[in-house]
Amino acid sequence: MKIHKDPWKTRPVVACVGTFMNAWSRWMDFHLQRLKHFCPTYVKDTDQILKEVQAIDDLPPNAFLFTADADAMYDNIETEHAIEIISAWLDELSTHPDFPDKFPLGAPSDDCGTNTAAS
Repeated sequence: MKIHKDPWKTRPVVACVGTFMNAWSRWMDFHLQRLKHFCPTYVKDTDQILKEVQAIDDLPPNAFLFTADADAMYDNIETEHAIEIISAWLDELSTHPDFPDKFPLGAPSDDCGTNTAAS
């Protein structure tokens, strides 16, 4: 996911254009995008990072800032592990007062966004 682009360009977990898996991936991506602000490691953009780093008062003068870019992550995620982690995260989030009511079935009806596999 290129978070420094505006708007974000996301890709479904499974890119099988025109198949049920493509529609399922788009649906899942659409609804999980609605929860990204609950993730404590979510970074909106470069400006957010700069503001947070500039707000650090006790940063030593010889400190270095390093960044890294994740590449081809989907190929390396084990499906069963991902399902366990996402399920546990959703269970934990479901008690948060701002968690969407009846998520995801209570979500507004639409076409779940555009075809992200082609972007």
